[in-house]
Amino acid sequence: MNNLKYWLWLYEVFGVASERLWSAMHCFDEPSVAYWELCRGTHNLKLNHQELENIKSISLEQCMKLIDECNSMGIKITGFSSREYPQYLKNIYNPPAVLFYKGDIECLNRMPCITMVGSRSSSSQSIMIAERLGKELAEAGFVIASGFAVGSDISSQLGAVRAGFPTVCVMGCGIDVNYPKENFCFRDDILKNGGVFISEFPPGTPPNSYNFPKRNRILSGISRATVVIEAGESSGALVTARLAVEQNRDVFCIPPANIYDRRYAGNIKYLRDGAIAVYGYEDIISYFNMFFEQFPVIESDGEEQNIQEASAEPDEIPELSESAEEKDSDLPELSDIQREIIRILMQGKTHIDVISEKLGYDVSELVIEMTNLEFDGIIQSFPGKIYGLK
Repeated sequence: MNNLKYWLWLYEVFGVASERLWSAMHCFDEPSVAYWELCRGTHNLKLNHQELENIKSISLEQCMKLIDECNSMGIKITGFSSREYPQYLKNIYNPPAVLFYKGDIECLNRMPCITMVGSRSSSSQSIMIAERLGKELAEAGFVIASGFAVGSDISSQLGAVRAGFPTVCVMGCGIDVNYPKENFCFRDDILKNGGVFISEFPPGTPPNSYNFPKRNRILSGISRATVVIEAGESSGALVTARLAVEQNRDVFCIPPANIYDRRYAGNIKYLRDGAIAVYGYEDIISYFNMFFEQFPVIESDGEEQNIQEASAEPDEIPELSESAEEKDSDLPELSDIQREIIRILMQGKTHIDVISEKLGYDVSELVIEMTNLEFDGIIQSFPGKIYGLK
């Protein structure tokens, strides 16, 4: 709570989804330090006129009042450094400094998340696929996230809810705003099943069109992957898919039954560009069990069973073998991090997120090093952000 008021103050000063907030935070260790330095003017930041005015006019008391007002509406707020803040979201470019939420936001830290997106005017076939896939993935241990829009979004979420599992609704407006009206009747069921509504926008914010691109970076950022159910050439679902690629997330697509159906032109584009085709929930489960921790899978008889990983990951990174040491000694220009990457890849092909988790480096740092290793002919990349030694 102590840091929350400072995160909220920074959010109010710089604005929703402001990249400048994070440029400022590069200069400070804590939001409280940023608050005092900005208020005193003892900093070297170049602030614009509006930011300077906001620093003068916005007080911590106003932020505390907003927290109290949200609490009275059953809405909570989490700051970037709070325990319940979605951990996976912290790794994206320009993560939200604060999130407003209603429900159990910690489901995002307990279970891996999959985002499912599609057209608001989805075909009946896509509606059926979205609901069934949402149900089966939820049963397999994923929490389903979507934008609570009509069409594929709500269908995938209702698939999870009707099976008794949580779902995450990422809103492009205030949580208290009745949008879209067609889906308002589902809110209670979603909350009763342990789901959550989250938004970067404060209560009362209308669903303006320019809110949704900001919303979509959260929708893709909270998840390990985005599944595109149905998307035309200009579908908003493709914005989320593009952001997922930029955030080093995987993209799955449903192959269209009719390759000439323009309603699926976006699916075809991403499949051509290397997205992973989905013919059933098993494709997604088997993909992640190759590179991440075990996920529970519901067998046909209703009993839960864990799938073992295709290649077990030892807790410790192995030392280079004698032959590898000889090879390594021939490459004195390798950096320490590149040597660590090679040690991991000695175990076999590995997803970049697994390497990131093992070494404690951001994916953005690893991409540069791994690109250099690939140019040097030491490693090679495979579809789905997987790497191996040559």
